[in-house]
Amino acid sequence: MNWKPLGSRLAASWLVAGLAIGITSCGNSGTRIRFLVADQTYTGNVDILIDDRVVNTNIAYGTGTSYEGISSGTRLLEVRPTGNTSSGSDYINANISVQGGADTTMILDYSGGSVATPFTDDNTQPKSGVEIRPIHAASFFGPLDIYVIPQNSGIAGVSPQFSNVAFNSTPKPNPYLSLTDGSYEVVFTYAGTQEIIFDTGTAIPPLNNFQIRTVVAINAVNGSPGYTVLTDR
Repeated sequence: MNWKPLGSRLAASWLVAGLAIGITSCGNSGTRIRFLVADQTYTGNVDILIDDRVVNTNIAYGTGTSYEGISSGTRLLEVRPTGNTSSGSDYINANISVQGGADTTMILDYSGGSVATPFTDDNTQPKSGVEIRPIHAASFFGPLDIYVIPQNSGIAGVSPQFSNVAFNSTPKPNPYLSLTDGSYEVVFTYAGTQEIIFDTGTAIPPLNNFQIRTVVAINAVNGSPGYTVLTDR
């Protein structure tokens, strides 16, 4: 399969000057943020800075960071080549507006036409079982259907739990799928078909005890299998 980017890197003047992160309560008083590097146009690994302070260093493509505590208000986000101390080398240099009281996952990718896309995380303990949330962040592709199935069971004769999910989005109105404890596989296909693009196979360890996972579809480049599994709780 030949994949072609939908867009090239945006000019620096297009970088978002004020990127609002929608925050809602998730059951704790703190505010945390984590990042997923999903821009295949970066050269090498990156450092991530908030208000001129390095919060994550040497982050490779397809890698998610742990949550970092952050104060609410206007914060400066910078993403630059690892080890470079000059803001002139920044891939991203943008103000973000953070409202307190929740966890946020921010996906860094401007190859597909955006700078950084925030997703509000609901890490409230499930009432029972476990939860899986998919995100479509693979800029080479249009809408996807998403299946969450028991591992190794296949999708033949199965309907997707989430249909026609657009790039840079997660299913609506509720992106979290409630499941019983067990081992699960997430399969991404072209919308309206069962032609598989990405499949987590056995990459997600067995889930139990109210665990939550986010599975992000990204472009399969730079050694990435086309997805990243993030541990939420």
